[in-house]
This record gives sequence, C-alpha cells and structure tokens, in this order.
Amino acid sequence: RDTNLLAQPIDLSSERLSGEATPIAEGVRVEESQRLAYASASLNGHLAWATSRAADSVLAVYSRDGRRLRTLDVPPGQLAQPAFSPDGSRLLFIRIERGGSDIFMHDLKTGVTERLTTDPDFDELPVWTPDGRAMTYLGRDEELRVTAHLPIGTGAQPITRVAGVYATGLESPDGRYIIYTKSHPNTGNDILAQPLQGSAAPVTLLQGPGEDVARAQSADGRTIVIVQTVGARSFVSVARLRLDGSTPILGPAQTVAEGTERFALRPDGREIFAWMPDGTLKVTALAPAGDTLAIGATTVVGRWPAGTQEGTANPSGTEFVVSEYPFAVGQTLRVLTRWDARLKK
Repeated sequence: RDTNLLAQPIDLSSERLSGEATPIAEGVRVEESQRLAYASASLNGHLAWATSRAADSVLAVYSRDGRRLRTLDVPPGQLAQPAFSPDGSRLLFIRIERGGSDIFMHDLKTGVTERLTTDPDFDELPVWTPDGRAMTYLGRDEELRVTAHLPIGTGAQPITRVAGVYATGLESPDGRYIIYTKSHPNTGNDILAQPLQGSAAPVTLLQGPGEDVARAQSADGRTIVIVQTVGARSFVSVARLRLDGSTPILGPAQTVAEGTERFALRPDGREIFAWMPDGTLKVTALAPAGDTLAIGATTVVGRWPAGTQEGTANPSGTEFVVSEYPFAVGQTLRVLTRWDARLKK
C-alpha cells in the first residue's frame, strides 16, 4: 500500500487473502507503472528491499558535452519521456504514479507546470505536433490503446485518431496523415499512415520482419526516427518521408546507432543523438534534401553519469533535458532478519 510493505495470509485452496494484513516495512521502492515492489523474501525468514527514495527522479538540464547545468523546478517523482516543443520554450513529460501516468507541460520561461491529462490509466509517449499547438500521445479508450490528439491551451477534449495501436502517432505538418505503429501477428510491429480526411484505408510504410516503432519526427515532418528490434538487438534508424503525392512513401531506414533505444532528434532534423548503455552520447549529422536523407559522421560528444535516462534536445542541440535518478545510484538495500516475527500471532 503506497510504499508500505504488508504481509497477509492466503488460502491456497480458494486463492483468496484471509485474516489481517500486517505492516512489515516502510519506505519500500515501488516501480509505479506496474506497481512492482523492490522487495524479496527468502525461505529462511530474511527480507530485503530497496528504499523508496531511489524511485524519485528529477528533470535535469545537461550540456552537449555531458555537464550538468541545473535542475528544472518540477517536483520529484517518477518522471519520464521529456519532449521539447519545436520552439524550445515548453516541455512535455509524464509522471508515473499509482499504476498509471499522466502528461504534464512545463513552461521553461515562466516555470509553471500544467497537468494536461487526467486518465486513471496510462497516458504516455507525448509528441508535439510540428506547429507546437497540440500533442499526440498514447492513451486508452476502454480496452484499446489509441493515438489521441489534444490541442494545448484551448480547453478542448482529446480526439482519438487511431485505435488499436502499439505506440503514439506522428501527425504530418499539413494535417493529412498520422503515422503510427500497429502490431501484426505475422510481421511484428509495422508502421502505417492513416489519412485524417475521408475514409481511405491506411497505407503501410514499413513492414517487418522485425519490430519497428515510429517514435519521432523533425519539425518539417519529413525525417522519421524509427526504433527497430531484431531478436535481442536494438537499432535507432532514420528514414525520409515523401508527402507530396497522393500516398505517403517512406524511404529506406538507415541505422545511426546500434545497441540502444535512447535517442533525441534535433527539431530541425540536422542531428540525432544516441545514448549508449555505458553513458556515451553520440551525435550523427543528418543532411535532408528533398526526398533524400544523407547520414554524416558520428562523433562522441560526452559521457553522461550513471542515473541519467532518456532525454530530449533543444532546437539548437546545445542542451538536453533528461530524467535523472540521483538516489538510484548506489541505492541503499535494507535487510530484515526473521520478518515473520512481526506478524500478529
């Protein structure tokens, strides 16, 4: 219950709890998205757990070379998925708590943080529309995961764009299409484009055999970032989208980083950053031209400290906002012997 660990008898024949619940430990770390407790009990009466403070994260600002610059004035919590607005003035992020998450917006000029969604389930993976006036995100409508569109600052209600999706959608700047990811039983995760006007069927842009997820786009809507998984291997790839015809066409996916799913795309589409498992930050130059996309040199620009997670790049690619877990590094593990002595007899 919250961060308190309790023990309660269970009737194995009926598979139901019985009797009273007894408090055993306080301040236990909980992974809020699945409500998983970081605790383990042995058969000889020992109990170990991580402390709840280690679950708290902050939104920290880092320089391009990995120097920590400051902490945003956002209350700590399980904060994730930061996303700069196209003009760099605002930031979307999610706060995970009590088995769900909601999307918030932080104004970097005024310091004001505003809650944008209130769904008791999961609202996540927020992506700005290219004009910065709305966001798309992954929500839920009854039993289906959906790509939703929410105008910001208008008081409007979210609109479901596509239902039965795997990840959030990316709206084209002209409002003609939304690009989304959907699971297929034979080909894995496929990337499709759904026209937003009329009743035309969706168009397949990229299909298996691996798991392909469209995750981000440049401000002009033409450069698409794709996270690909083949077996146990992960790749960050980019592709150029052609929108001038009656049907969108996605060019070949080109790999810019292997062994990671963490990336940040500069809004103008000129650079893409990838965080490697050892904390190394790599930047790859991109040269979009019409329907083509040339991949330039990749360089290492810095090494980020342990405890930093996913991030987002500002328009100039000089600063990043990341989810940082300052108390998770070297976190305290507590051990209680004969925990069952605390049970009510």
